[in-house]
Amino acid sequence: MSSRKQSLVRLVLTVCLLALLAGIVNCSGEDAEKLFQQGIDAMTANNQDEAVIWFKKALQQNSEMALAHYKLGEVYHKKGDIKLAFAELNRAIQQDPKLHEARKELAFLLVENRALDQAVNVCKQYLEINGDDEDIYLILGNSLAYTRKVDEAVDILKKGQTIYPDNTTLEMNLAKILVIKGDVAEGRSMMEKLAAREQDNITIQIALAQMYEKLERYDLAVMTLEASKEKFPQNPLPYFSLAQLALKKNQPENAKTIILDAEKIGIKDSRLYRMYAMISHRQGNSEDALAFFKKGVDVATDETRTVNQMILADYHTFLKNYKEAQNILESIIAEDGSKKKLKSKVVELFMAQGEFDQARTSVDSLLKEDSSDARGHFLKGLMMMQDKDVAEARKEFSKAKELAPNAAENQFLYGLTFMNESEQISITEISEALKKNPNLFKARLALAELYVKKGEFQQSLDELDTILSRQGDTDKLKKAIGKDADIIKVRALRIAILMKMNKPEVALEDAKLLVKTKPSDSAHIFRLAEIFYSMKKFDNALPLYEKLRLEKPESVKLLNRIVGVYMLKKNFERALEEVDTFLAKFPGNGTATVIKAKIYISQGHTDLAENVLVPEAVKGKDAAAIVMLAELCRNKKDNEKAVIYYKKALDLVPENVGIRMQLADLYLQSGQNSEAIESYENVLKVKADFLPAMNNLAFLYSEESKNLDRALELANEVARKLPENPDVADTLGWIYILKNVYSQAEPYMQQAIGAKPNHPVIMYHMAMLRYGQKNQQEAEKLIKGAIEKGLTGEALIDAKETLSAIIQSNERLFAATVEKDKGNADKAIVMLEEIQKSEGFNCEAAAYLGMLYAEQSKDITIALELAQKAYDTQPDNPLMADALGWVYYYQGSLLMAKQYVEQAIEKDEKFAPAHVHLGAVYIKKGEPVAARKELETSKSLKLSASDEKRVEKLLSELEN
Repeated sequence: MSSRKQSLVRLVLTVCLLALLAGIVNCSGEDAEKLFQQGIDAMTANNQDEAVIWFKKALQQNSEMALAHYKLGEVYHKKGDIKLAFAELNRAIQQDPKLHEARKELAFLLVENRALDQAVNVCKQYLEINGDDEDIYLILGNSLAYTRKVDEAVDILKKGQTIYPDNTTLEMNLAKILVIKGDVAEGRSMMEKLAAREQDNITIQIALAQMYEKLERYDLAVMTLEASKEKFPQNPLPYFSLAQLALKKNQPENAKTIILDAEKIGIKDSRLYRMYAMISHRQGNSEDALAFFKKGVDVATDETRTVNQMILADYHTFLKNYKEAQNILESIIAEDGSKKKLKSKVVELFMAQGEFDQARTSVDSLLKEDSSDARGHFLKGLMMMQDKDVAEARKEFSKAKELAPNAAENQFLYGLTFMNESEQISITEISEALKKNPNLFKARLALAELYVKKGEFQQSLDELDTILSRQGDTDKLKKAIGKDADIIKVRALRIAILMKMNKPEVALEDAKLLVKTKPSDSAHIFRLAEIFYSMKKFDNALPLYEKLRLEKPESVKLLNRIVGVYMLKKNFERALEEVDTFLAKFPGNGTATVIKAKIYISQGHTDLAENVLVPEAVKGKDAAAIVMLAELCRNKKDNEKAVIYYKKALDLVPENVGIRMQLADLYLQSGQNSEAIESYENVLKVKADFLPAMNNLAFLYSEESKNLDRALELANEVARKLPENPDVADTLGWIYILKNVYSQAEPYMQQAIGAKPNHPVIMYHMAMLRYGQKNQQEAEKLIKGAIEKGLTGEALIDAKETLSAIIQSNERLFAATVEKDKGNADKAIVMLEEIQKSEGFNCEAAAYLGMLYAEQSKDITIALELAQKAYDTQPDNPLMADALGWVYYYQGSLLMAKQYVEQAIEKDEKFAPAHVHLGAVYIKKGEPVAARKELETSKSLKLSASDEKRVEKLLSELEN
């Protein structure tokens, strides 16, 4: 084929391809328009779900179709899908800023959802881009007023009224806002003139009455509303407003009469019936309330029927008529497909009825249909929590939190899932939830309880006080406590915290309030008695305990308290009488027998106590009696018998951690470390996170110098839970010392000795740390201090051995320094090298040896290594700094020499060798005046014979 012919073919193909593409584009455009129109038709037929499908299809064909985004947003708005509506309307505006319908729809959406600051911005953009609109002026003015920008609101409404002088709504709202601003005369005059001019407009007449009510001119408000009743005899609004006014004046019966009068003349209005129902509810007449809520549904219009049905369903739920509520919600969903969100409420009702299988099935179906249903994920999370599947619950709450980030309850329950893993994460998440909803009672109470677990009592108290402060004044609070068990729980927890904080006087006021509110509640009375008891106000406590005993004569707890009062009052005879009377009524009560034994023990009659307890031990039924016998044996130093009794008690209550700890502690105190280790390990088998057992076990393993890895694991866990405890820090530090990891031991031992500077064991452990760090001078001082403070046992033996080794080392070091000071450098070097060889490393010996190596022109590198290591080990010792500087002097590094020698003087200005060495440095640097000053200073201090010779030699150098 010729090239010309080929070119022609290519041209034809290109033209055809372009034509085909053009056809496709035109086809796509036509399809998008058709699909959009079908969406409009579906909207007209009130088929919202179908409309959504068509608009989405149109957007698939043309994603830049602003009108489709607008209409989709409008449908979502009607369906109540706020987030989706907001997104689509925003897209429409972005694609076509002049699409005023979309911006106006967005303004309405924002106002309805109380996003008033955003509404203000959207309205201002509308006026700037799309021009004037009376609805926009009204929305903007009201939004500004609600966001407390009243002056700007007045200006906007005045401007709108100027442009639209016939718009009575603008004028009416302007009058209201003038009153809010404080321009009462102007606002009232404007409203009165408007009402006089628009006598056939009931909305304006009602607005005038509401203004009078706000200004507390109730007479004028009633007169205006009565006139409206006459003029609009079949309109429910005047009756509704009159009933509201009666309620405001605390006249509920009058309000009900007004509503019934309206009904008598044929006015059947759902709002009036709902008001009547609420009044009846507040009066405690739930039957009447339910009847009127039902009437509200019966007379509702098509537009208000669903709302009234939902209110009725909520009231059925309140009355625990869950089946009736479920039937109503299911009928709403069946009638209106746009109410699918109510399915989550149906799930809640299944849960309330205990039909958890049905609830699970329903929530799974709901999430399969719509995985973006935040409430569905929340409810599934609740079910997972009920099944104790915390990991799955956390996933569901996390999803709910992601889908509804502003829902405080989602974040609260998400945080709650961390309670047993990380209290801090729980606290952080719940605190964030409370920022979103400060009134979320359960979250604040949970936060208070978390702070109690952490021992942060004041923070817990602050949260509880916040809860109580939100309940209003004292009278309202008393009523709330009377009706609300949760508030009682708050008060009870507050009392418990105050008692832990040793503030019984403050707790007493809360306890009295609870008793005053519910005088017959035994728990409140007992709490009050306990506070009096702790305050040693026994005459106040005793009558309360005795009053409670009339209700519960079999209560051993009350017997114990009553006996305790008499014992503290030294009335032992009456105490015994109380127990004997109780045992006569309830013979064979082991706990009462234990109480009797305690009375004998308190008087020193241990033999009588033993006589009482032995029969109980023989029966082998009461562990408390057997444990008390064990303690009696222990006090008599009969540890062997005590062990038998403890073990017998454990046969009865093998899970009792307290008894296991007593047995382990007995072994520990009697020096039976192997048995103690086994017993503490048994405690941890029962309660794996029991900190006292973990700490003692870590200590024992370290004392035995075996299984140090297990000791470290236990000690680290205890330290994580009790980071401020000095004993825990000491145990952990000691384990690191035994493992020769001195850098890790340092911070823990510093913490321990900082808190307990005179504790002999901690002083000994710190001494061994310093000894391990080759700081013998500090180690010696600490060991002597520990012995003086009463160090005992194996630690004392080890301390004395270490002290003996340090003394011997010091003697050898002293002998070497004597030779050095005499000028016998070679002999001193041999002696110092022997010390280093026998001890591994001795700081002072290394310092002297480094200086001698330098002075005797031996290996300067080794000299520097020795001096540097000595300095690194004891940086605060002037000898080490001076030695390092002197070695640098011989190396020829005068700058480094001066730095370290001056550092030695800073640490101890009376350290004579450093002044000598600094003088030598200044001579080498050519600074004779400074050199002479340092050398003269050294002569005024204590110098060795060899240093005296060096000073004279250096001074003679200066003379020459």
